[in-house]
Amino acid sequence: MRERRTYRYLFLATATAALCLLSLRSHAANETDFVKIWQQHIKHPDQHAEAIAACRKFSTNNKGDELIRVVQGIEIWHLLKTNQNQEAVEILESHLTSNSSRTGTGAAIMARNWMSLLDIEPVKQALQYYYRKEVGYPKSLDALIGHPGIPVELKFSLNDRWDHPWTYRLTGFKSAPGFRNQRYSISCSMLDTTTDLISALQLPYASEIHALPIYTRTTGNSSVVVEFANWIGEQEEGQRFLLSVGKKSGDIFLAYVGEKLIIICDRIHWKVLPKPPGAS
Repeated sequence: MRERRTYRYLFLATATAALCLLSLRSHAANETDFVKIWQQHIKHPDQHAEAIAACRKFSTNNKGDELIRVVQGIEIWHLLKTNQNQEAVEILESHLTSNSSRTGTGAAIMARNWMSLLDIEPVKQALQYYYRKEVGYPKSLDALIGHPGIPVELKFSLNDRWDHPWTYRLTGFKSAPGFRNQRYSISCSMLDTTTDLISALQLPYASEIHALPIYTRTTGNSSVVVEFANWIGEQEEGQRFLLSVGKKSGDIFLAYVGEKLIIICDRIHWKVLPKPPGAS
């Protein structure tokens, strides 16, 4: 009887270990197929239909893969480039709370920024309706609320997706009375110079990310630390900096360190980089 119990316990332990191993394998990052999508995206940024199809195929075939959020981020960009905004918004909204992984955290950062760029457009429309009625823009966006010249069906928010008020100011001519309210600027405080959807989509993908990994090492608590340098052209600029997975330095967030890849993001773009040779 005791031998049977021992055998049963061993069987259950072995089965449990096997299931855990299968689970880990099913959720392991498929870097090989992911790299193919990234290379296609970077080499052929105007092949939108092909990129979208490749991203969806990866997501379907790799359920639970940590890299799905990155792949969906690439898909979002191609959807926005082809004015498929509603489909892009559906994915972006799913990313707003996707903090279960480091890539999910990076996706959530970018989702808030892309959604802010989309949200600012109806605010601009409301400003134009206001102008038609008042022949000038308001001193404050608060004046838009309930204004009779703005259609009630036009929905807009006075805050971005970080819950910060839009950065709004009149930019008319101070020295010309009556012309101060003839021009304005509006932006999301988290996006600095990238103030609207059109200008954001005109940027070559990842062109503003200049960080390159120099080496990686594993610390005593088994976390991975990566040293980065900023390279602009063929020249290194600024101070080198260290990042562990899930941490930020300036606009750069380190989302993933895998077997062969390092993935970072800034406000609106991912960037995939080879892991430095000899890294731990």
